[in-house]
Amino acid sequence: MRQYFPKGMALTDITEEQVQETVERSTTDLEKYLDLEPRMRYSLR
Repeated sequence: MRQYFPKGMALTDITEEQVQETVERSTTDLEKYLDLEPRMRYSLR
C-alpha cells in the first residue's frame, strides 16, 4: 500500500474507492511484471 500512498499519509483517511483503485492498479502492475494475461475482473458492487 505504501508504494501507492505517500509515507506520512494516514491510512485511515483513505476511501474505499481509493482502496479499490489501488488493488486494481497493483494487480495490473503484477500481471505486467509477471507477463501474465489480464484476468477477468469482477465487481463486488
